[in-house]
Amino acid sequence: MEPIPGWKSPSSVQMSVVSNFFKLSMLLRNIHTQLTEEHGIPYWGSYLIFAVATIVIGAVLGLVLVFLIDCFYPAKVAPKKAGDGAARKKHDDLPQEPVSTNTRMSLSSAEMADIAARFYFFLRTRMKRTLSMKRAANRML
Repeated sequence: MEPIPGWKSPSSVQMSVVSNFFKLSMLLRNIHTQLTEEHGIPYWGSYLIFAVATIVIGAVLGLVLVFLIDCFYPAKVAPKKAGDGAARKKHDDLPQEPVSTNTRMSLSSAEMADIAARFYFFLRTRMKRTLSMKRAANRML
C-alpha cells in the first residue's frame, strides 16, 4: 500500500472544501425536494426561487465587498493646481457650480479623450494582430 500525498489526504484543506461543496449541494437538493413535494411548488417555480435567491445573495455580497474595499482603500482626493487662484479671481463674477461632496477624482475631457484614443489604438492593433494570425493559420492549411 502506497502512502497518500498530503494534498490528497482527507484532512487536507482542498478535500475539506470539496466535502463542504458536496454538503451544500445535498442541502440544496433537500430544499428543492421539500419545496416541490411538501409545498407543491412546480419544478420551474423552485428553480425560479433558487435563481432569485442566487441573484440577491450575489448582489448583497457584491455590495459588502465594495463597502469593504472603500473602507480599506478610500478614493484619492484630486490635488489642487497651482494656477487655480488667479483664474478664480478673474471669474468671480461668473456663476459658480455647486461644490461636489464627491471625493473621487474626476477626469477632464482631454484626459477622457486621451484614454479613449489609447483604448481605440489598443483594440485596433489587437484586432489586426488577431486577423494576421488567422490568415497565417489559414495559409498553413
